[in-house]
Amino acid sequence: MYTRSDPFYSLMNRLWDPTFPTTGDHSLTPAADIIEKDGEWLFRVDMPGVEKENIDIQVDGDQLVVSGKRHEEVEDKKDGYTYIERVDGRFERRFTLPETADREKITAKTKSGVLDIHVGKQPEAKPRRIAIEEH
Repeated sequence: MYTRSDPFYSLMNRLWDPTFPTTGDHSLTPAADIIEKDGEWLFRVDMPGVEKENIDIQVDGDQLVVSGKRHEEVEDKKDGYTYIERVDGRFERRFTLPETADREKITAKTKSGVLDIHVGKQPEAKPRRIAIEEH
């Protein structure tokens, strides 16, 4: 029987955990926050272990599509055991852009495993008075 300090106990528990990255795109889907600011929306996507070259950002109709490939390997040596965990696969996240999103004002930056996508807002249409003419 394995104890909690045994690496195999940890591995077995993680394998039964539905959030543990095994196979299938759902397990690689990055977490994201969407923040509305003055003049823009910020889409902040967690991308630990993903190189900039492996990330693709596109606008498809009213969708902002973030996709890429993740390859990560973690090795842990403890108590005479070597535990190696690999995560490898493709992922995709789709976000519906608001109607007022300016698709020409989208920029992206990555730093320390976090991808920030800035989506500008179109200026709001201001109400205007319509003059009535006589025939």
